[in-house]
Amino acid sequence: MSKIFQKHSTTISLLLLSAMLIAACVYPTNVLLFGMILLLSFVILSFVVFGKHREAYWQDKFPRAILVRNTSIEILSVLLTLVLAGLLGWYIVNFVTDYMNQGFAKLIMAITVSLIAGAMVSILINRITKHLIRTSYGN
Repeated sequence: MSKIFQKHSTTISLLLLSAMLIAACVYPTNVLLFGMILLLSFVILSFVVFGKHREAYWQDKFPRAILVRNTSIEILSVLLTLVLAGLLGWYIVNFVTDYMNQGFAKLIMAITVSLIAGAMVSILINRITKHLIRTSYGN
C-alpha cells in the first residue's frame, strides 16, 4: 500500500485539488467539502515530505531534531507558497484585468498571469527552503 501511495501521491494530490476546484465552481457554498479535501491534501503532503527525509535519517546522516526541522520547514514552505501565490495572483489579476470587457479574454489573461505569479513565488520560496535544509545537515 505504501509503495503504491508513494508512486502515485503527486497524481492523487493533483486529482484532489482538481476535484476541489470543480466542486468550488459547482457548489460554491459547500465549505466543509473543500476543507476536507485540503486537509487530505495536507496529510498526503506530510507523508511525502517525511518519506523524503526518512531515508537519510535511517542512515544516521543527521539526528531526529534535524529530521523534524527539515520536514517542518518543507511543509511550512509549501503552505506559505500556496498562500503567497494565491494572494499575489489575486492582486495582480485584479490589476491587469480591471479594464478588460471580454469575458473569455479576461479568463485567459487571469489564468496566465496567476500561473506566472505562482511560479515566481514558488521558485523564490523553493530556493530559500533548499538553502535552509542544505545548511541544516551539511549537504
